[in-house]
Amino acid sequence: MLTAGDRLPLVPGILLLGALLVSLLPDRRSGSRRLAAAAALGLALLTTGTIVPLTAGGATLARSFGEVVPSVGLLLRADSAGVVIVIAALSAGLLSLVERDHPPRAAAALLVAAAGVALAGFAGNVVLLFAGTEIASLGSLFLLSAERGRASRGVLTAYALQLAFGLGLLMAAVELIAATGTSDPLALPATAVSLAVALPWGLAGAARLLAVGFWPGGTGGHASRAWLATAAVPSGAVILLRLVEAGGGQVGIGMTVLLGLVGASAAAWGSMAAWRWQREPRLAGRALLVAATGPVIALAGLPGGLGGFAAGLVASREAAVTLAER
Repeated sequence: MLTAGDRLPLVPGILLLGALLVSLLPDRRSGSRRLAAAAALGLALLTTGTIVPLTAGGATLARSFGEVVPSVGLLLRADSAGVVIVIAALSAGLLSLVERDHPPRAAAALLVAAAGVALAGFAGNVVLLFAGTEIASLGSLFLLSAERGRASRGVLTAYALQLAFGLGLLMAAVELIAATGTSDPLALPATAVSLAVALPWGLAGAARLLAVGFWPGGTGGHASRAWLATAAVPSGAVILLRLVEAGGGQVGIGMTVLLGLVGASAAAWGSMAAWRWQREPRLAGRALLVAATGPVIALAGLPGGLGGFAAGLVASREAAVTLAER
């Protein structure tokens, strides 16, 4: 019989199993692929919904599955902020399946990306957080390759950039394990999140959020919108959210200044670009998303900015779904 904690791995498990089943269906049955993908997303969304009452009032739900290697445990943990991020990503995935220009091979890739975000949202340590975000990035690579049937140079370049920043998150995890014996954000002493740890960690999250301004596919299309709303924004948000938690509500003056500068620069550039490209709706939409993402990044570095960051997350996610490439 499944316990409450067993629901945590069940969510990404449903999505990965759904991706496998969808990929086995022939291309000519695009309607069946979309229906099966929607069923998997819907079931994962319902399962996540049952976790919501268990995380109300600041409670957490945790489940450990042992250790892969010493100090690297398979620990999953759900809290209210992580559940909101997972629900947002799954809802965006469902919305993207409704669109008419959905490529036949994109459904399975979308499920892989959503599974990565679900794992990241429930990750109980930085190693699993890295694994989840990289699965989301891999799903995004497949998703962005679905429209043309192959990965373009722009898609590969964007994936390489995300991978490079993601490796910075892994470096932060290794530094934490070497210094404290764990990478669990809630088990770290306040002094553990030094600038050497916070810098690659924060940049990994900011890079995914700022991807709203340079995603591949200059002509637009379904894959770009799905990648942005289902994978890029949610995974970037959860990375910064866990950074704030690891720092006990703040990440040190150096990281506060750095995230503030990155956020302010993004907001300023996005605003100016939106004004310059006001006659080009798609370009202006991208620029507005960059401008809206700037304050979210800056809030993540402010002492006590967790509540404002969560509110900014929801706003940026909604903007991504409704404005991206419109």
